[in-house]
Amino acid sequence: MKKNSINFLYKKHQLFLQKSFKKNYFKLIIILGLLTRLWLIYKLPLWGDEAYSIWAIEQPWLKILNNTVDPVHPPGYYVFLKLWGSISDHLFWLRLSSLFAFSLNIWLLIKLFIKKPILQKIILTLYVFSGYFIIFDWQVRMYTPALSFIFASLLLQQQKKPIALFFLHLVGFFFDYAFFWYAGSYTVFIVFWKILQKKKLTLITKSLTASLLIKLIFIAFNFDLVKSGENGIGWAAPYLNPTFHIPYFFGTHEFPLLSILFMGFFIFGYWSFFKEKRIKTWQLIFVISSIFLYVGTLLSSLNLTFITFHIRSLEIISFFFLFMIAKGLEKLHIKSQNEKKYFGINKPHKKIFLTFLVIYLANFITTTQIHLNYKDSRHGKLIVHFFDWKKIILPLQKSNSHDYYISIKEIHTDISKDLIPWSFYYSTAGKETLGAKEIKIKIEPNKDTTSCKPISEINYWKTYLCPKN
Repeated sequence: MKKNSINFLYKKHQLFLQKSFKKNYFKLIIILGLLTRLWLIYKLPLWGDEAYSIWAIEQPWLKILNNTVDPVHPPGYYVFLKLWGSISDHLFWLRLSSLFAFSLNIWLLIKLFIKKPILQKIILTLYVFSGYFIIFDWQVRMYTPALSFIFASLLLQQQKKPIALFFLHLVGFFFDYAFFWYAGSYTVFIVFWKILQKKKLTLITKSLTASLLIKLIFIAFNFDLVKSGENGIGWAAPYLNPTFHIPYFFGTHEFPLLSILFMGFFIFGYWSFFKEKRIKTWQLIFVISSIFLYVGTLLSSLNLTFITFHIRSLEIISFFFLFMIAKGLEKLHIKSQNEKKYFGINKPHKKIFLTFLVIYLANFITTTQIHLNYKDSRHGKLIVHFFDWKKIILPLQKSNSHDYYISIKEIHTDISKDLIPWSFYYSTAGKETLGAKEIKIKIEPNKDTTSCKPISEINYWKTYLCPKN
């Protein structure tokens, strides 16, 4: 009797834990995602493109609006960042703009898949623990906010709000090219689909088409911006190799062999998706347009005459990969319901499902750790080059900086020589690290470093701390 009571209490406790976990699943996932990104925001040093973003918003409004500050990207993001930075230009605060966008993306995904609770949980989990999107969610860059525009676009289409969709697309087109790649291919294919089906264009399709036409007219009258933008992404040429960009989009760049496993789930998800009896139009167009965008930009770039394969701006491709994996996992989850044994294995679909999620989480943890071991990150995995000023400045907080100067040698040619001293003085002003005080110290280039102490050697240059005497 006593044993039966203990078993009853144990099962009741297990049931309570399962119900609590299901009830608080979203909260747990969101908290873990936010804390991970907040830690990277706090811990990581400034990197080159971030420094450029911060420098850009210090320029006059007119320069930003007429696209002379950064001809590689539209001005929309810098308008947003300049407004955000009006409160503070400290690195921590500016990075919080991407954390805000990440939080918004979670809300948009929850709303987007609200009628598919299983798929909703899977997609949210894959997004929060993505080895690809974690690269951008802490940066002072446009990629995570641009994804917010993409998710909002899909949601407004689902909610059938053509006017709001039209204005969202207009703003999105001038926010960043990441949105243009998504919206351009998506609009072309939804119009093609309507014609193929011999259906009238809906208000949603008309609003998509009208906004794209306005953008194309703008491009036609400002084609020099397209050329300067194309010249600005010439750095992407080495990353056209599928052995690099496929693991990169999957977020498995630290363990490329994992891409084989991820590709297997992607193919299974692709097969499961097209086996469905009723496929939502927006999902079908999203999938087809993503395939075309991936293949089209890659092939047009391989001849190296016009590189369009911007591995960061094509983040819609990574979400397409993620979506297909989610569809595969959804199918596995459905099959795992009420299953018992297959080939003598107890609940194999459930075990495969859970095993993949464990591997996916382990990959995310490893990718997060790579950020903190950032010495060779550009040529390694993240395509990010950090400025290592924290290593120099923090020790000087405790000493008399007036007795020293900084000497920098072996600066790489593809890093702006003006940006290096600018970022250094930004850091010495106490704007890179929370609680840091301003330090008065100068950079003296091309000085003799015989009596100097090497304090940093990262990516492209060697930095020395030199006594003035």
